[in-house]
Amino acid sequence: MLDLCLLRVGPQRLPAARELLWLFVVAYVTLGVVVYLSRYELRFALSASVLETLLVAAFIQLLLRAWGRPERFTQTLTALLAGWTLLGLLVAPLVYGTQGMEPDSRDAVLVFVGMTLYLAWSLAVLGNILHHALEVPLYGGIGLGVVYFMLSQMVVAAALPVAN
Repeated sequence: MLDLCLLRVGPQRLPAARELLWLFVVAYVTLGVVVYLSRYELRFALSASVLETLLVAAFIQLLLRAWGRPERFTQTLTALLAGWTLLGLLVAPLVYGTQGMEPDSRDAVLVFVGMTLYLAWSLAVLGNILHHALEVPLYGGIGLGVVYFMLSQMVVAAALPVAN
């Protein structure tokens, strides 16, 4: 999984095992809930995490079908959720570290830089996985990743308005 995050391999290196996919679905949703709980109530945290997981699965399925490679779904989604779970484990302390922090402090700036790097690396991981799964240039995979990030943010914001 580390090689996925370091952009050394693509999803084809993983077995096409549904059990492994479900393991990472559960891990990704759980981590998402934990991260969201730093700012929101449990109901919102669970809803947002499940919605984001469904969105990425639908996006991957749609792209693979459009490119005529639907058989790559299990490996592609497993690779993406595995990579994002690993990266999420690294960024979760940053998220919790912001609680009670003054927005103008030096520490807040460092956290902002860390979160920006996390977002960029998550995009690179998605782009690399799409590059391999769809057999498109890396910049094409990253471009599709940017589209996904924008769409997912809009859908989550529209579907789950923040109550608190």
